[in-house]
Amino acid sequence: MQGRRAIEVGFPIVEINQLAVPERNSFKPIYQMHKWFARRASCVFRAILLGTLKPAVQGDGTPTDLMEEFYKDHSNDPDTKDKTILDPFMGGGTTVIEALRLGCRVIGIDLNPVAWFIVKTEIEPVDLDALKAAFERLAARPVAWNEGRPLKETLLSLYKTDVGDNLEADVIYTFWVRSAICTDQNCRREVPLFTDYILAKSTKDSLSS
Repeated sequence: MQGRRAIEVGFPIVEINQLAVPERNSFKPIYQMHKWFARRASCVFRAILLGTLKPAVQGDGTPTDLMEEFYKDHSNDPDTKDKTILDPFMGGGTTVIEALRLGCRVIGIDLNPVAWFIVKTEIEPVDLDALKAAFERLAARPVAWNEGRPLKETLLSLYKTDVGDNLEADVIYTFWVRSAICTDQNCRREVPLFTDYILAKSTKDSLSS
């Protein structure tokens, strides 16, 4: 690569940080393949890779706008396509995946066999028909301790709650609440160490269409 890179001239820290904060609370599905500690935000790595691969100045003389480039499809971009990216400590594979999305060739290395297996699983092609068939076989598998009922039925029954009047509803959220025994000798009740069970409140008095 000739000339200065875009990352040498500037980096949109504020804009990328605004994307990284919500991503840390809800990673993309591919990064939820398996738990990996210290998982990095993919938007940060995408921006770093683009800043490293893109020239500071475009062919027409205009400065490269990394945020504009961030949202483009680079799978056939000559600045990124077939460029080789090496990550000698790939961990959960954020660098590997984001570089592949830019059309790069990628080499990922890690001594940890768990890291290797996670990244391999994240990037290898999947036969969707075979995967669906495997899920269906698993869902139909009989569960011995539940009178041979299918696994799907057994698992779904665990996510039901009684709402009264002999009615059941699906559980959509579960609070993990610690408790303690009241120290008052006349009480000694189990007290939940939790202040509020409300998930969300509407800030509007009414909804309008």
